[in-house]
Amino acid sequence: MSTRRSPLAQARGLGSAGTGTGIWFTQRVTWFATLILSMLVLGLLLMQVGKSFAEVRLCLSAFGPTLLLTLFVVVALYHYTLELQEVIEDYVHHRALELGLLMTVRFGFAVVGLAAILMILRNFFGI
Repeated sequence: MSTRRSPLAQARGLGSAGTGTGIWFTQRVTWFATLILSMLVLGLLLMQVGKSFAEVRLCLSAFGPTLLLTLFVVVALYHYTLELQEVIEDYVHHRALELGLLMTVRFGFAVVGLAAILMILRNFFGI
Protein backbone atom coordinates (compact mmCIF):
# COMPACT_ATOMS: atom_id res chain seq x y z
CA MET A 1 0.00 0.00 0.00
CA SER A 2 1.55 3.27 -1.07
CA THR A 3 1.13 6.54 0.74
CA ARG A 4 1.04 10.03 -0.62
CA ARG A 5 3.37 11.32 2.05
CA SER A 6 6.76 12.64 1.03
CA PRO A 7 9.90 10.94 2.38
CA LEU A 8 10.48 13.97 4.66
CA ALA A 9 6.98 13.69 6.12
CA GLN A 10 7.50 9.98 6.73
CA ALA A 11 10.82 10.56 8.50
CA ARG A 12 9.78 13.60 10.54
CA GLY A 13 10.12 13.00 14.26
CA LEU A 14 12.48 10.08 13.86
CA GLY A 15 16.06 10.18 15.06
CA SER A 16 19.00 8.70 13.19
CA ALA A 17 18.14 5.27 14.57
CA GLY A 18 14.55 5.59 13.37
CA THR A 19 13.11 5.21 16.86
CA GLY A 20 11.87 8.72 17.43
CA THR A 21 12.70 11.45 19.85
CA GLY A 22 11.22 10.00 23.05
CA ILE A 23 14.51 9.37 24.83
CA TRP A 24 15.85 12.79 23.79
CA PHE A 25 12.78 14.51 25.26
CA THR A 26 12.93 12.38 28.43
CA GLN A 27 16.58 13.33 28.91
CA ARG A 28 15.70 17.03 28.71
CA VAL A 29 12.81 16.71 31.16
CA THR A 30 14.85 14.70 33.67
CA TRP A 31 17.76 17.15 33.29
CA PHE A 32 15.48 20.07 34.16
CA ALA A 33 13.87 18.18 37.05
CA THR A 34 17.31 17.19 38.39
CA LEU A 35 18.46 20.80 38.17
CA ILE A 36 15.46 22.12 40.11
CA LEU A 37 15.55 19.33 42.70
CA SER A 38 19.30 19.68 43.23
CA MET A 39 18.90 23.40 43.91
CA LEU A 40 16.15 22.64 46.44
CA VAL A 41 18.26 19.94 48.12
CA LEU A 42 21.26 22.27 48.23
CA GLY A 43 19.11 24.98 49.80
CA LEU A 44 17.76 22.49 52.34
CA LEU A 45 21.26 21.38 53.27
CA LEU A 46 22.60 24.94 53.47
CA MET A 47 19.85 25.76 55.98
CA GLN A 48 21.30 23.03 58.23
CA VAL A 49 24.74 24.64 58.55
CA GLY A 50 25.62 25.26 62.19
CA LYS A 51 22.94 22.95 63.60
CA SER A 52 23.67 19.89 65.70
CA PHE A 53 23.34 16.38 64.31
CA ALA A 54 20.10 15.80 66.22
CA GLU A 55 18.55 18.99 64.83
CA VAL A 56 19.56 18.12 61.27
CA ARG A 57 18.20 14.60 61.62
CA LEU A 58 14.95 15.95 63.05
CA CYS A 59 14.58 18.40 60.16
CA LEU A 60 15.34 15.79 57.51
CA SER A 61 12.91 13.32 59.05
CA ALA A 62 9.91 15.56 58.30
CA PHE A 63 7.63 14.60 55.40
CA GLY A 64 8.63 17.46 53.06
CA PRO A 65 12.40 16.93 53.12
CA THR A 66 11.90 13.16 52.93
CA LEU A 67 9.77 13.54 49.82
CA LEU A 68 12.23 16.03 48.30
CA LEU A 69 15.24 13.76 48.90
CA THR A 70 13.41 10.69 47.57
CA LEU A 71 12.31 12.52 44.41
CA PHE A 72 15.84 13.82 43.92
CA VAL A 73 17.36 10.33 44.19
CA VAL A 74 14.83 8.75 41.82
CA VAL A 75 14.92 11.48 39.16
CA ALA A 76 18.69 11.99 39.26
CA LEU A 77 19.51 8.29 39.03
CA TYR A 78 17.01 7.80 36.21
CA HIS A 79 18.59 10.72 34.35
CA TYR A 80 22.10 9.34 34.89
CA THR A 81 20.93 5.94 33.64
CA LEU A 82 19.57 7.48 30.44
CA GLU A 83 22.76 9.46 29.86
CA LEU A 84 25.06 6.47 30.39
CA GLN A 85 22.81 4.36 28.17
CA GLU A 86 23.27 6.93 25.40
CA VAL A 87 27.06 6.91 25.80
CA ILE A 88 27.23 3.11 25.83
CA GLU A 89 24.98 2.75 22.79
CA ASP A 90 27.00 5.33 20.85
CA TYR A 91 30.55 4.23 21.68
CA VAL A 92 30.49 0.50 22.50
CA HIS A 93 30.37 -1.45 19.25
CA HIS A 94 30.55 -5.02 20.51
CA ARG A 95 26.93 -6.15 21.09
CA ALA A 96 27.62 -8.53 23.99
CA LEU A 97 29.75 -5.96 25.80
CA GLU A 98 27.11 -3.30 25.18
CA LEU A 99 24.35 -5.45 26.69
CA GLY A 100 26.55 -6.36 29.65
CA LEU A 101 27.38 -2.72 30.34
CA LEU A 102 23.74 -1.65 30.01
CA MET A 103 22.63 -4.33 32.48
CA THR A 104 25.45 -3.41 34.86
CA VAL A 105 24.56 0.29 34.76
CA ARG A 106 20.87 -0.35 35.36
CA PHE A 107 21.48 -2.87 38.12
CA GLY A 108 24.11 -0.67 39.75
CA PHE A 109 21.91 2.42 39.77
CA ALA A 110 18.97 0.34 41.03
CA VAL A 111 21.06 -0.88 43.97
CA VAL A 112 22.35 2.62 44.74
CA GLY A 113 18.84 4.09 44.46
CA LEU A 114 17.31 1.41 46.65
CA ALA A 115 20.01 1.87 49.29
CA ALA A 116 19.56 5.66 49.27
CA ILE A 117 15.78 5.44 49.51
CA LEU A 118 16.00 2.90 52.33
CA MET A 119 18.30 5.24 54.28
CA ILE A 120 15.95 8.18 53.68
CA LEU A 121 12.96 6.13 54.83
CA ARG A 122 14.92 4.79 57.79
CA ASN A 123 15.51 8.36 58.93
CA PHE A 124 11.85 9.26 58.26
CA PHE A 125 10.54 6.42 60.44
CA GLY A 126 13.20 7.02 63.12
CA ILE A 127 14.71 3.56 62.97
